[in-house]
Amino acid sequence: MKSVKEGCESIISRLSGDEEKLKIVCDVCGEPKYQSFDVEFGGEMRRVITPRQCECARLRAAQYQEQARRNDVEIARSRTFQNQNAMQCRFETSQENVNLRTIRRYADKWEDVVQSGGAGLLLWGGVGTGKTHASYCLANALIDKGVSVFITTIPALADSVFDDKFGKAHMMNRVRGCGLLILDDIGTERDTAFMSEKAFEFIDERIKTGKPIVVTTNISPADMDAADDINKKRIFDRVRGATVSIEFKGVSKRAEKAAQNAARLREILNDD
Repeated sequence: MKSVKEGCESIISRLSGDEEKLKIVCDVCGEPKYQSFDVEFGGEMRRVITPRQCECARLRAAQYQEQARRNDVEIARSRTFQNQNAMQCRFETSQENVNLRTIRRYADKWEDVVQSGGAGLLLWGGVGTGKTHASYCLANALIDKGVSVFITTIPALADSVFDDKFGKAHMMNRVRGCGLLILDDIGTERDTAFMSEKAFEFIDERIKTGKPIVVTTNISPADMDAADDINKKRIFDRVRGATVSIEFKGVSKRAEKAAQNAARLREILNDD
């Protein structure tokens, strides 16, 4: 068995000499494909020659790494969203408004948000005013940055207790471990003590991590603060303490789109 010294000597011997390699250049970019440098070994300086990446090789490596990164991003996106429409929600292709500009800045300043304590967002307003769409735009923007996003609901959290394959522990790991947790449509779930208890448990554990949480709801902050049900009060207090409220106003976009579709259909049917 060779000693360490003998092993190093063997490596240096293989890399020494053959200086003709230093004349070899890339046929495309013209950069050398080998390099030389001096190392001290055994009390003397030895010159070694090693391969190097030319500009073409560096470009190919960078392209490969970027493609691998994009593949990873798209895999993460497909795991985050349940449908293709959600994957298409983008700030760039949405009709801009004050709320979307604010939430887009939240995404742009993500690193600062995390470092400053991880304050989340409470997106509230009437049905169809764009809360969920805005949260999906935020999710896509962060996924592009390499941030892990988990989108779920209170019923899904509570139901995980009964899931033999992906049970409570699995769900809790996702809730704790993701970069951003989006809890969609709080307040529409079944009103039971069990549901509230499990919801509080998951939300509490998430907030303890110090990582951001985004909540969408039809319930106003004032109504949350005035809740008299003790179980709901605990949840609302936890959410309110960890988020900044953004109100979504206006006519329901879903109702508006339905009216537009109906109008177009009437035009078609009345067209002689």
